[in-house]
Amino acid sequence: MKQVDTDELTQTDHPFAWLMTVLQKEQEDENVLQRTLETALTQLDTLKTENPTLHQNAMMYLSLIVRCRRDENEQPQLLRMINTHTENEEVERTIMTAIEALIQQGKAEGKAEGKAEGKAEGKAEGLEQGRIYEKRTDVLKLVRHRFADISDSILNEISGIDDLASLDDLFDQILTVKAFEDIDFSNNSK
Repeated sequence: MKQVDTDELTQTDHPFAWLMTVLQKEQEDENVLQRTLETALTQLDTLKTENPTLHQNAMMYLSLIVRCRRDENEQPQLLRMINTHTENEEVERTIMTAIEALIQQGKAEGKAEGKAEGKAEGKAEGLEQGRIYEKRTDVLKLVRHRFADISDSILNEISGIDDLASLDDLFDQILTVKAFEDIDFSNNSK
């Protein structure tokens, strides 16, 4: 059936033939499928009054082709196309449920992705804050050990430094200077 020419297939104007045209194009790009689907839907509209049950079944079949054979990103638009040609509430509900399920799936995937990114960023930020806290604690211990009469204002200034590179530099200076006055606090970022 997939190799039969579309004109030859639709020659009899049978509803099954119009369904087959969509099936033939199921792997084509989205624009080709949309044009084929729109043509088939227009032709199948004649069944609404002639044979409502057959029309309902055809709409369900088309929606299943879309759900099972097309990319998730294309499905909502293609299902809406089918839905505009549907007058049966049950079929309409089924199609709308499929669209809503896709939207919910997209939201869930986006939420999971955002949560994973947030966790990774939070973890990295937490690790960085932990390193800063540890280095600040080491600097405060070292300055108290090396220089017994350190003022509270200096300790508060050191406690306010939140840049790891500045704390590393301060730590190295405290280790190597002979007198507290030789420490250069001007390079320390808060």
